[in-house]
Amino acid sequence: MKQKSHSPELISRPLVTRASQENDAAKVMKIIVVTKEKLNNLAEQYKRVTEARGFITDLKIALGMNPENASGYSIFEIGDNQMRVSIRVSNHHANASMYLEHEPNDFNLSIMVSKRYRKNTFHADPEVELTEYVYMGRQLETLDSPFSQIALSLVQFLDTGEYVDTTGVAKVNVSPEPEM
Repeated sequence: MKQKSHSPELISRPLVTRASQENDAAKVMKIIVVTKEKLNNLAEQYKRVTEARGFITDLKIALGMNPENASGYSIFEIGDNQMRVSIRVSNHHANASMYLEHEPNDFNLSIMVSKRYRKNTFHADPEVELTEYVYMGRQLETLDSPFSQIALSLVQFLDTGEYVDTTGVAKVNVSPEPEM
């Protein structure tokens, strides 16, 4: 039986928002509201900035991730139906197989931002649903406020469960790989 998707091992889970009791729902909502506020502040901070330096660290902090880890992960429950989603932020491509050994999510999103071009080393897995948006430094340098756009797209994702690349330059990797 195919599972929906999985979350990778999280060294620390600062934003696990699954309520253990029904009265924790307000706490869960507050985490989402605070996270969206931090992302909006980040978007304001990175207006007119085209250099990637510091953005990944600041993005991880806004999402409640450990900024010292190469890849950061957070789990959120969003929307009226409390869809469970994972968000990954890194400067390198994802390996979907890393999600297999952990509790399934309704959706997995990966944001990769690199200061320079990197060969695509994304690895799909037929058992894992994962969408990765890849942003490369030189492409971003030609845009107006690209990092603000990424932060605001994450705010929209937390509101709607849909990530929309407003920069127009992201390369998208998908797991499982689409059938031809």
